Parts: sequence; C-alpha cells; structure tokens
Amino acid sequence: MNVFTARANVNSQLKSWLKVGTNVGYSKATQNGVQENAGTASNPFAVARSWAPIFPVHAYDAEGNMKYYEDGRPMYDAGNGETDGTSKRPTATNQNVIANMREDIRESVYNNLTSRSYIEISFLKNFKFTANYSYDFTNDSETLYYTPTIGDGQSFGGRGTQASINTTTTNFNQILAYSNVFGDYHHLSAKVGHEYYKYEYDYFDGQKTNFFNPSNPELNNGGQMQYINSYKVNHNIEGYFGMADYDYNNKYYISAAFRRDGTSRFLDRWGNFWSVGAAWRISNEAFMDGTDAWLNDLKIRASYGTQGNENILSDEGYAYVYTPYQDQYTVTWNGAELGYSPEFYGNPDLTWEKQKTFDVGVDFRLFDRVYGSFEYFYRRTDDMLFKRPVAFSTAGRPYNWENLGAMKNTGIEFDVNVDIFNQPDLKWTVSLVGSHYKNRILTLPEENRKDGITSGPFNLREGKSRFEYYTYMYAGMDEKGNAMWYMDETNDKGEVIGRTTTTTYAEATRYFIGKSALPDFNGGFSTTFSYKGIDLSIATAFQIGGYAYDYSYLDGMSSSFYVGHNKDMWKTFNPETGTGSLPIWNADNASNSFTQQSDLNLIKASYFSIRNITLGYTLPKNLMQNSVLKSCAFMLQQTILPCGPNVRDLTPVWQWQALTMNMEAILRCV
Repeated sequence: MNVFTARANVNSQLKSWLKVGTNVGYSKATQNGVQENAGTASNPFAVARSWAPIFPVHAYDAEGNMKYYEDGRPMYDAGNGETDGTSKRPTATNQNVIANMREDIRESVYNNLTSRSYIEISFLKNFKFTANYSYDFTNDSETLYYTPTIGDGQSFGGRGTQASINTTTTNFNQILAYSNVFGDYHHLSAKVGHEYYKYEYDYFDGQKTNFFNPSNPELNNGGQMQYINSYKVNHNIEGYFGMADYDYNNKYYISAAFRRDGTSRFLDRWGNFWSVGAAWRISNEAFMDGTDAWLNDLKIRASYGTQGNENILSDEGYAYVYTPYQDQYTVTWNGAELGYSPEFYGNPDLTWEKQKTFDVGVDFRLFDRVYGSFEYFYRRTDDMLFKRPVAFSTAGRPYNWENLGAMKNTGIEFDVNVDIFNQPDLKWTVSLVGSHYKNRILTLPEENRKDGITSGPFNLREGKSRFEYYTYMYAGMDEKGNAMWYMDETNDKGEVIGRTTTTTYAEATRYFIGKSALPDFNGGFSTTFSYKGIDLSIATAFQIGGYAYDYSYLDGMSSSFYVGHNKDMWKTFNPETGTGSLPIWNADNASNSFTQQSDLNLIKASYFSIRNITLGYTLPKNLMQNSVLKSCAFMLQQTILPCGPNVRDLTPVWQWQALTMNMEAILRCV
C-alpha cells in the first residue's frame, strides 16, 4: 500500500471572547489486493490451507526444463496437462493461484478529504456557545480485472470491472454550555444543543469481457458489455439534546440527559431517549481519612438510561436499508419491453429498536500505582427486527419486516492497571481487561414461540441464549464404522419417552446441547515500557471457553479433489482392519459425518494471541532545537495472528461476534 497524507491546522483567538479554528486533511492511498472473499482456487489463503502442495507453478517438459509461451513468458501449469507426463486435473482446471496473483489486478485508490471547523463565543461569564462543522469526502476508485490468460477470467476472454464510489458525510452541531461554581462546594454544568447529520453515497460501476490486450484492464480495451450500474442513497438524522451535571464538594455526583432524534429511515421518525446517573466518591469522606496512605481514590457509580438504534437492516442490501418503510423494485428489460420486479418489501410501521440499560460500577486507585474499574450491566432490547413470513395469497407478499422481539444481555467488565515504574525517564505499566457476558431471548413472534427460529447450528428460542448450539448429537460409530446420531423415541401419542441412535441422518433429532459460542471469559493483557526515548508496547488478547464450529477442518475432510487431504483421514474407520477413531469416509454416502452438521465438529474456542508489538524511539529534544521539527519518532510494528492449543484448523477470534442472524447488535458496545 502506498499512502500520502497532508494536514493543515489553524486556531486563532480573535478576541478574548471569540475563538475560531479549522483543520483540513487530505490522504491518498493505493492498495493492491488479492482474492480473499471466496473459497475459490484463485484465493491464495484458501489454496494455502486446502490444496496439497503437489501442483507445480510452471509447466515443464519431460527433461525437467521450464516451458515458455510464444512471447517468451514462462508457461504456467493450469492443471490441463501442460507439464509433460501429467493428466488433466479432475477439478479446478485453468487455475494457478500464483498466476492469478501476478496477472489479475485488484486495485483500490482512495482519496480522502476531511475538514473540521469550529467557532466558540464566551459571554456572561459562565456561558459558551460552540458551533462545530465537519465534512468528510471519500472517493474510492476500484479496478477488478481477471486476465484472459489463465484463471477465473479465461473462459470470458478476460473480465474487467471499474467502479467509482463517492461517500460524503457532514455533521453540524450547535451547543450552548453553562458552567458555574456556587460557594466552594457546588458545581453545576449544563448543555443544550442541536445536531444534524447527513450521509450521501454515490455508486457507479461497469463490466466488460473479451479484452483485446491481456494486460490492459481499462473498459475501452474490452469488447462485450456485461452491465453498467449506478445508484445513490441519502440518510439524515436530526437531534435535539440537553444534559446537566452536578457535584457537591467533589464527593456526590448526579447527572441527567435527554435526546430527541429523528431519522429518515422511518416514517415514524422521532424517538425520545434519556438517562440518569449518580456517583459517590467515598475516598473523600471524613471517615476515610485514615486510608490516605494506601487509598488514593474510591468511587461507586450507577446509571440507568434508554437509547435507540435505527440501523436495523444493515445486512439486507445497501440501498434498501435507508428507506425500509416502502416497497422497492428492480427495473428489468427483456430486450423488447421495460418492466420491474419486487426487490424489497417495506413496512411503514417500522420504528426504532430501543434499549434500556442499567449499570453499576466502582473506580479505584491504590498506593498511587494500582488503578482500574469493575462494572456490571443489564441491558434489555425491545422492538427488535424480525423478517416474519406471511401468506402471499392474503398479504400479497412473502414476508414483513416487523419490530417484534425482545432480548436481554448481562455482563461484568473490569480493567486493572499497575504502574510498576513511574519515573520521568522510566515508565512501565501493565494492564489487564476482561469481561463475561450472558444472553437470553425474552420474546419472539407468537408463531415462533414453540419451535423457535432455526438458523445454521443455532435456534432462537424464548428463554434460551441465541448463542447456545442447537444441532444434532453424534453418538459414535456402529460396528461397520458408520456414524450414528441420537434421535428421540416417542410413544403412540407422539410423546418423547427416551433416546435411541440411528445411522440415517434424516431421522436424527436436533437438541440444545448446552454448549455456547459465547466464551466464559475474554480479555487482554498489555504492557507499555519507556526509557529515555525508547518505547515498547505489547498487546495481547485471549478467550477462555466457548465453542466454535470448525468449518475449515471439515473442508479438509471433504470429497473435493483439491481440498480433501486432511491428515485425519488416516484416522477414519478402515473396513479391512476394523480400526479407526473417526467414522468411515465415504463420499457417496449422503450421511457422511464429515458433511453433516453435528456436535462432533464443535471445538473449544479458547485461544491466546499477541495482537501486536510496537517498538519506537523518539529523538532527544536538544537534537531538534535547530530544526523546524518539534519532535521526531521512529516506530516498528508487528501484528501477529492468534493461535490456540485446541484449534485444529480454525482461528476462532471473536467467533461469537461474527454470527449472522436477523437479531443483531445484542452485545454491549463499550
């Protein structure tokens, strides 16, 4: 990646009561990437994990000499028998991941312009009026080109896509603030304000195939037009707010806030949200005077409030989420007639998703070295969005988006920091953060309350956690090495009277198995060290408990020619010897345990990761005295991927946050 940045910052105290300023920045970044979003033969990460290392990059003759194309370039081995003595691969022909990386083009050029301006007016001693305006503009020019020589673009004679994406964000707020101290102990501050946010997204792209020059990705070099698209979206939020804070003698604190926000996403645009809070600094009480030698600060606090979420359809299609209150259509053309087809069914009754949060915490500092906080929270979310199926014959549509569900989340969080050394030239701090969460679904639509809503290995069910696995239970192998699963036994009335086993996957029963994707505990350890201009920081993350479904491992056990080569295949049942710890591997069996979902493929997701290490050095100030620079620093940074002792082929970092369902944003954001 190549990056260029420039920034200018101006602040001016024009009058004793008037201050203005502006900050303007520009950056340009050019990034060349690789295929990484699909599990295809052109994805170098998928190939590195899945392909056996037996396929050559270039083609060779029978004497071991490299072959060349007519233009003198080395010939690639594309799995079509280019190398003498080899035959055509059963699958993934015309593919060579090294050729794809060298010949295909994936370039993104970002141009970013940012601006921040403000004006401050102080008057009547205790009042201040501030107006802030921000403007952000980003142009993203993208080129995606598949060479006609080899790989994904060969069958099209080359395929090229050009896209231009403009994003504009503006925010303008005006705040009137008041602050005063009454007597020696009473401090009151308050703010009222107005805010307006505007977002614009402008998208354009086009694609051609059959390129004349195999190294030129421009669309003018292509012969056949495939498509051309453009669309725009707009989004606005306007809000009015007020807040007040009071404290007495730096010991007792109370606060209150209120917001009224309106969004262009809904016809019922406006929502009211509020919060109240209180705190008590116990360490400043007279009865704590004897603790000064070891207790520097101790404060308990609590708050309760509501907030809204209007971004409730983020996974449903980029353009549709901004006007979900109306039906939306796609224009069609069959070569002779213009038409349209439904693309999204809207609901004019959609409204804000609402959260109510209570939290209580304690902040502390001991021996002027150990400091941190502990916190407990409870959050209830109502009016959660559901895609509710309806009868097309009566409703005229297959579904309705509706605000129906409710969910609660509880958790504890903490951070503890220790200043081991805190001298002017020598500082060393270590920190530990951690959290534990619980989740429960409170209400679902009436028709889903009995059986819930199944999605993948999960089931949304009232009274259950959305992260508890709901899947089939592996029951071992029979004498022939066939996988078995548990199934319910029922009587003549259909009542469950017990469990038995079956080798027919379709007869098996799904169960809540008591295992969750949520970890028991997750956290991070970090340390910062500095000595006479040398700076070192290390950040780690870890997770204890929780389970993840190991899809990557199963890819290696599949029947696909170029991915089915996991070493655990040697552990599968051998009918000739009657031995093996894993079920028999049979690509022709629809009940193959390696292609069917069950708890056999759940693994513990505990891990430890060194996230990054940064080493820097700041030149002494005396060396910079005759320079136009006030300071100069050098820095090296290394990011390290996570690892875990229980992971077969999976990196389970925040696996529980990556679940894709209709009920989103349920974990507390800090």
